[in-house]
Amino acid sequence: MSPSIRSSVLKKAGRLGCNPGIRGKKKRHTLKSQIIADVETRLIYDVDEAVGSVHGFKLCKESLLLLYVLSVMILADSGYQGIQEYHACSVIPIKKSKNRELNDEEKHLTANYPVAESRLRISTPRSRSSKSCRIGGSDASAILGKNPWKYNTELFDEKTGVIEAPDIRNNDAVQYGIDAEESLRTLFALDYPQYDVIHEEYKIYRNSEYPFMLGTFDGILIDRQTGERGILEIKTTEILKSMMFERWDGQVPQNYFIQVMHYLLVSGFSYAFLVAQLKSNWKGEFRKTTKHYYFNRVDHEADIEFLKSEEINFWQNHILKNKRPDLISPKRKGR
Repeated sequence: MSPSIRSSVLKKAGRLGCNPGIRGKKKRHTLKSQIIADVETRLIYDVDEAVGSVHGFKLCKESLLLLYVLSVMILADSGYQGIQEYHACSVIPIKKSKNRELNDEEKHLTANYPVAESRLRISTPRSRSSKSCRIGGSDASAILGKNPWKYNTELFDEKTGVIEAPDIRNNDAVQYGIDAEESLRTLFALDYPQYDVIHEEYKIYRNSEYPFMLGTFDGILIDRQTGERGILEIKTTEILKSMMFERWDGQVPQNYFIQVMHYLLVSGFSYAFLVAQLKSNWKGEFRKTTKHYYFNRVDHEADIEFLKSEEINFWQNHILKNKRPDLISPKRKGR
């Protein structure tokens, strides 16, 4: 018997951005996430995201996975009216009209109760953040044991729902980085006029071959002469010790380097710039330095391929098989 798949839509608060993301009575900026999961095994097959104003059914039609599950039943909620035209073996509840309530027979003999029951059976993946269903830029260094704040085993526990990922939205350093991003992006455009700088607030890039590899970029760069595309990544950090500054002397910290390699892997773009603003307070004197680092994809093909193989291994042999990896213990700042 073929497994039943259903797609559901989640909305979560997003960063303030363009008006198309505004949704709901309170006019909040939101992201919409669609999750396709097996109701028996609770295995999550696919996650798609868009700004809150995009209809869930549009996400469903554009989903890569819809092409692969044509032989199974899809259980969807009432927001997916018309799905049968695209996928004949689909079940949705009957919607009551403005002028007519559903009768008892319609409630019991139609899809309404079976679909509602199935929703309960997959409530665990539905309640998890869509971030647990993908490998993002900050995850890549943890997979390799190079993340100073997170072990690879902690990342596994987050992805499999054993623990909740820490909420860093109220962290002062994180909020400063968010607030400073636009100014640093503008300054980069002034310093490098040979590039067009595009910022797509809610744009999510996905590797075409391995869709669990995702990335959101601080900027897209387009070379005005060649048309080649690149990535702009922006970092802000406070230098508390001289040894911290050494980590940025002619190089970038390993976890940030791996993040850039992940973005090149996801996007297929030709190059990347990392802009780092380093703040320090030396004997009461406030100092601020901005550094620019350039990465040509051609020079890092071996790094990208190595990262690709490690991410595939982590996802296919650990996440999907629910097999905890061996601990890789890096030197940790916070421990």
